[in-house]
Parts: sequence; structure tokens; C-alpha cells
Amino acid sequence: MRDDDWPPPSRTLHEWEHAGLRCAVCKTAVALCGYVMVPESHPYHGKGYDNVDVRVHGGLTFADGFHSGWWFGFDCAHSGDVISMEIPLFEESEESKIAKRLRAIGAPGIPGWAGRGEVLWGIEDVVKETCLMAEQLAAATRARTRPGIASSATSRSRPGRPRTLS
Repeated sequence: MRDDDWPPPSRTLHEWEHAGLRCAVCKTAVALCGYVMVPESHPYHGKGYDNVDVRVHGGLTFADGFHSGWWFGFDCAHSGDVISMEIPLFEESEESKIAKRLRAIGAPGIPGWAGRGEVLWGIEDVVKETCLMAEQLAAATRARTRPGIASSATSRSRPGRPRTLS
């Protein structure tokens, strides 16, 4: 997948398939994000992210159609999240220069929007959370094909959080 295919500038870091759905982790100018694509036959295809029963970090924050499917996504730039500068959006961007300065003084990143960030989301953490989202989206398809069975998205307990900065 070409990076310029994603909405606002982003860099694709990892792509894979999980639970029969296409998944991706991207780095935007602000944070790492996880995405899952559902096919046209999926009951959530074409729906806005506010109309989808999926539990994911910070809730769904993205829904749009491209690459022959409908993508749902979440970001890791919520209150309490550390916005990492370790993965620059562009190789020689202003962002990477800031990251070098932050590392020089021993800072892990920029705190999230609403105060001091405490949780640093790495690529592996976002991959795990994206897999959980894919499983919930796949379950919605199975629930639709078997009437009377509720989606597992409402009964799924909250997955563990990534590492906390000390």
C-alpha cells in the first residue's frame, strides 16, 4: 500500500490479515493508528464510526472507503497517551528534528492532549489492539449470519493497556 493513499499524511508501518480482515498500523503526524478494512458485504460497510459496536482504545475515530473496502480506525493520541516522536512521519521532517532534541534531553515523547502522558503505545501494542478490533468486526459478520446471537463486541472485557511510563 502506498503511504499517500491513506488520508492525511501518514506512513504505513505494518500490514497483515487477522480474523479474515485486512489490517494496518500507520503513523500520522500526531500518533500511531490502527485500521481494519471490512468488505462491501460486511454489515458495517459504509457506516460512520459512531454507528459501529466495537470497543477499542479511545473508541473508533475513523471510517472511510478506499482500497476497495471500508476502513475503521482508532488513534493513540488521547488523554494520558504519550505521543511518540520515535517514528517520524517523513525521514527529514521537522518532526524528526524535534524527536532528536527530545531524545537528547531524555524525554520519551510529547504528552497527550489533556495533560501529562503516561501510556506509550508502541507498534506491537497497536497491532494487538487492531487485532482485537478485527476480531470484533469479524464477529459482527458471524452474528448477522446467525440470528439471535449478539455481537461479542458488547461483552468483550477491556484488553490490557500498553506499558506505563514511570
